[in-house]
Amino acid sequence: MARARRRSRAPLLRVVDLRVEFRTARGRVQAVDGVSFSLDRGEALAVVGESGSGKSATALSLMRLLPEPPARVTGGRVLLRGRDILDLTEEDMRRVRGREMAMVFQEPAGALNPVMTVGRQVMEAVTAHRAVTRREARRLALLALAEAGVPSPAARFGHFPHQLSGGMKQRVMMAMALASGPALLIADEPTTALDVTAQRRVLDLLAYLRRRHGLALLLITHDLGVVAQVADRVAVLYAGRIVETAPVRSFFRGPVHPYARGLLDAARMATEAGELKAVPGGVPDPRGLPPGCRFAPRCRLRLAGGSAAGARRCLERLPAPVEVGPGHVVWCWRAGVVS
Repeated sequence: MARARRRSRAPLLRVVDLRVEFRTARGRVQAVDGVSFSLDRGEALAVVGESGSGKSATALSLMRLLPEPPARVTGGRVLLRGRDILDLTEEDMRRVRGREMAMVFQEPAGALNPVMTVGRQVMEAVTAHRAVTRREARRLALLALAEAGVPSPAARFGHFPHQLSGGMKQRVMMAMALASGPALLIADEPTTALDVTAQRRVLDLLAYLRRRHGLALLLITHDLGVVAQVADRVAVLYAGRIVETAPVRSFFRGPVHPYARGLLDAARMATEAGELKAVPGGVPDPRGLPPGCRFAPRCRLRLAGGSAAGARRCLERLPAPVEVGPGHVVWCWRAGVVS
């Protein structure tokens, strides 16, 4: 498990009350609703949650890659080295992407251009942010491929994406992301489409790159096994809101929010019994979110040993944050109830 790092006074990235909505034919969808977190240089933060919790919408909004419309950032700040990138023009933002922050996507096969060699694609990532000759761009691209763990990079340089395995495509994506030396890497489900061996290699590569370059890593995942191997801290996202944040060791010793407990129990069941166990109930419709705790309608703690008024409070009022340990914060009215 990754060792927690000491928090710095000036985080590399600070997200404050971020809100993102989508306008659809069926109504307004609140995908991200008041998300806040910070990330230090060299630190790895994992954002976890079920499908539909707002993880990818959060990541894409940080890169300002959500299509507008239908998406719209309706509030909040995203401070990268103290500068709010939500205020930048698109031209200025293009200089930030790649040079200061970069992203590795969930499906490398869809992110790579199928009719362009991988070497040329990495070269384009280099020349987008560096004024270099073609020869120098090729040299830097080969170095990036080598550092991303692509074997025989000169031989692979002229290959097309369809000639590579899923794991090798993901390494090419990492080479492109790191070609211009960003300080922050956002990895959105980087191991989802890979077999177990390829997953292990990608995770080892992320750990190596963090150590070598002091990269800050924002990892978007639903896989708690990945979190245990890579992250320093965990933020649990549910229906667009963070419900618990903790150092990774504290989280695996004992999450407090009932939703976080359910996720960990499901992961342990899958590991020990080889079968899947879901958290009971379903994520609420984002077009009509409950006014109180988002998890309250499916929470068995809501009625555990409490009054009817307490149960109504869960349904009607958003909980305030409660610090239950060093760096361990939970948003839950029933945080003190043991299930």
